[in-house]
Amino acid sequence: MHKKKFSVPGSVILLLAALAWGSAFVAQSLGADSVRPFTFNGARSLLGALVLVPVFLTFDRVSPSPNRRNKKPLFIGGALCGVLLFIACNLQQFSISYVDAAGKTAEELQNIEKANIGKVAFLTALYIVLVPAFGIFMKKKVGAQVWLGVLVALVGMYFLCIKPGFTVSTGDIYAFLCAFAFAMQIIVVDEVVGRVDPIRLSCVQFLVCGVLSSVCAVIFDKPQLSDILNAWAPILYMGVVSSGIAYTLQILGQARCKPVVASLVMSMESVFSAIFGFLILNQAMSVKEFIGCGLMLAAVVLAQLPGRKEKA
Repeated sequence: MHKKKFSVPGSVILLLAALAWGSAFVAQSLGADSVRPFTFNGARSLLGALVLVPVFLTFDRVSPSPNRRNKKPLFIGGALCGVLLFIACNLQQFSISYVDAAGKTAEELQNIEKANIGKVAFLTALYIVLVPAFGIFMKKKVGAQVWLGVLVALVGMYFLCIKPGFTVSTGDIYAFLCAFAFAMQIIVVDEVVGRVDPIRLSCVQFLVCGVLSSVCAVIFDKPQLSDILNAWAPILYMGVVSSGIAYTLQILGQARCKPVVASLVMSMESVFSAIFGFLILNQAMSVKEFIGCGLMLAAVVLAQLPGRKEKA
């Protein structure tokens, strides 16, 4: 079994992925205004796969991966990751679209989105609990301080994301189910990343996700080219930054980091989303939200501590 001896370098890489996802959350919401979920994810995923082709070809010439010829685990693992990513991304997009498509005026839709988007992020990020829980069934030991980090992160996300009048809607159920799919994707990546070229793995998973999403788009969305062109900016940003770059960073980071710690670091996406909302959209952060950011940061640091005991 592939041993992960150092969690800090992997955590830094995963933190960059969380930063990219946090910055891309606004683009994901804007895309939901123009195209339906399957169409949006089909376009962004195929673009993400396309972006990665010249990347792994360049690495083959400059610094080839010793695992680049391991085709069987690459295609099996990549296909499974792609299916899970297809489920997770589309459930999340359906959740966001459900919030947007409330039958209100444009101004009301904007207000609804601002009131509920944090709750969607919170429910999605519940994978930080599901990853260690699933790990128990796979006989993977989780240190007590990591569990404490998970608890602190949950409290932090509550402070950061949950607004007054917390209720459960159909969109929330989509987001909660999305958390299960993301948790499984993190675990599968952990199982296969040590045996394959990580950039190729990312490319395969996006190709599978993009093809499945596109097939569903043709069947259910009946996409119009004009709608896709209207959403070209969010699709381009999501395809290159969130898909091509961030998910590749996830795979590279998980090669150096335990899955439970990885899930905690990646949950920093919620913090970065709030920060970008403050810096770019002029959305003021309350004292409660600042407390949430502080707790999230503390949880990530806390989760690093057991790593030294578990090197062997």
